[in-house]
Amino acid sequence: MNAGGGATGGGPGNPGVQEGGGPQQYHPSPSALSAAAMVAAATATATATASVVALQERQEMNSQFSQVSNIILTHAI
Repeated sequence: MNAGGGATGGGPGNPGVQEGGGPQQYHPSPSALSAAAMVAAATATATATASVVALQERQEMNSQFSQVSNIILTHAI
């Protein structure tokens, strides 16, 4: 423990934790924030990609349904 009651840690990859009079506070390192931002960006990209793929599949299914409906209606008459 730091005898002066100051902050410890705070180096690269080592979050600083406040010691002394108040409640302990977590101070994430810039690399932790950067990693969290990259995870958030990757998640958003994956979600957007899945949405586009689902929309394309839906459009293909609608097109196929229309083609089959036209064939059935043509032959039913």
